[in-house]
Amino acid sequence: MKKTILAALLVAFGGLVGSQALAHGAAAISEDGDKIEICVRQPTKWFAESCAKDKCGAGCKVITTFRSKCVALVEDEAGERFQVERYSQEEADELAVADCERKGDGACRLIVRACDKR
Repeated sequence: MKKTILAALLVAFGGLVGSQALAHGAAAISEDGDKIEICVRQPTKWFAESCAKDKCGAGCKVITTFRSKCVALVEDEAGERFQVERYSQEEADELAVADCERKGDGACRLIVRACDKR
């Protein structure tokens, strides 16, 4: 029932504001860090966060949100995260990794990369 209402609101809201508003994204991660889910093209930050958490499952939490850009989220060995948003995915990836290597602790790994543009 909850998902049906959520879907109905999404359709109604999307119809009111047009496709330009479908530019919110979010990523959620499981408690153990083994699962990451991403949702894009959502009408609001709230819908993006809810979608990512629903896809990820119980116990997951949102680790990043983004809007109308590409995002890269990199994590170092200590678990510190570095996020960069740019209009190009390649640029976001490169800058996030460089930031992690410059400021982070140990090896850096890209954990989220996604674009959510109109």
